[in-house]
Amino acid sequence: MIRSILFAFAFTLVFATSIRAHDPILIDATVSLDDGVVAVTVEMRQAALLAGIGEVSSQFHGMTDFQRLEPRIADWLVHGVGLTVKSGSLSLSYAGRADQAPSLGDPISLRLSGRLPAGVRRLSITLTLFNDREGTWSVIDNVHLADRDDQTATVKPGEAVNFLLDPSTMGESRTGGFVSFVRLGFLHIVPEGVDHVLFVLGLFLLSPRLKPILTQVTAFTVAHSLTLGLVLAGIVTLPARVVEPLIAGSIAVVAIENVMTRELRSWRWMIVFAFGLVHGLGFAGALKDLHLPTAGIWKPLIGFNLGVELGQLTVIGGAAALTWWSWNRPWYRRRIVVPVSLAIAAVGAFWAVQRALGFGISP
Repeated sequence: MIRSILFAFAFTLVFATSIRAHDPILIDATVSLDDGVVAVTVEMRQAALLAGIGEVSSQFHGMTDFQRLEPRIADWLVHGVGLTVKSGSLSLSYAGRADQAPSLGDPISLRLSGRLPAGVRRLSITLTLFNDREGTWSVIDNVHLADRDDQTATVKPGEAVNFLLDPSTMGESRTGGFVSFVRLGFLHIVPEGVDHVLFVLGLFLLSPRLKPILTQVTAFTVAHSLTLGLVLAGIVTLPARVVEPLIAGSIAVVAIENVMTRELRSWRWMIVFAFGLVHGLGFAGALKDLHLPTAGIWKPLIGFNLGVELGQLTVIGGAAALTWWSWNRPWYRRRIVVPVSLAIAAVGAFWAVQRALGFGISP
């Protein structure tokens, strides 16, 4: 037991302090066409924008602050947003803010524009705004065209996204939006959602048998699907400063219970369900930043949820593949379940305190 505690302590120092739980930079780049002019509106959090131009501040302090930095912002955007057609690259110019003067902490929208050659059938957009930065960045690109379905893609920095502009070929991309949200949900778990991964591992470690795993995962899935839908519908809302510490605390509680009990108790699934409600609030943050219209919320909601489930199954499958050979060994619980659960609990407790104090939460 002493060795297990020492292992958990060392794991916490190395892991929790070096990895910040899922904190991707989310960019909403909306491309629109009007009489041969293509406009790109890029929206992101102020902290992301300031980090992109190398500023240490996390938000603008008034309009004067924004105006002082605007030339650097314009240069960064022009070089980080690329539009390409068959004949070559399009020249984009900075067109100013697309919203009112930025308020403290609010996302900020900026505009680029250029002339689209006649007869273009396919447009490719590439965002390289955060290519030189460590970590995983999720990017959502939306193309809004008159009288057509929006086309959406989830990409990594530097990946090109092709959008079809010819109405006769639009059918090729109708499922792209749904698949894109599936991918976003998957990435929100693997590799971005380190805290969600640890929670799922905590569920797995209680028992490798199918029934306990299935019972817990079902309770968790139903719960987070419920709150995810309620948040996106605008019925429920809770600030990140409350949700994030609760998510971290749930990791610690589930892991500690693994040490205290050997089998699935009647209260376990109720605890998992309650924590699933909390995790659903966390999942909702990834979609709320996209400002999706309420009328068309079902496609992204179902796609994102499906991606989350695929991510969770991937985590469980990976854990099973690594440990199946030891499940029936007499030392499985002593050498694997207890020390790993203690390590997970230590990380969860560390994050809970860190987030409760306001550290590690995106502005």
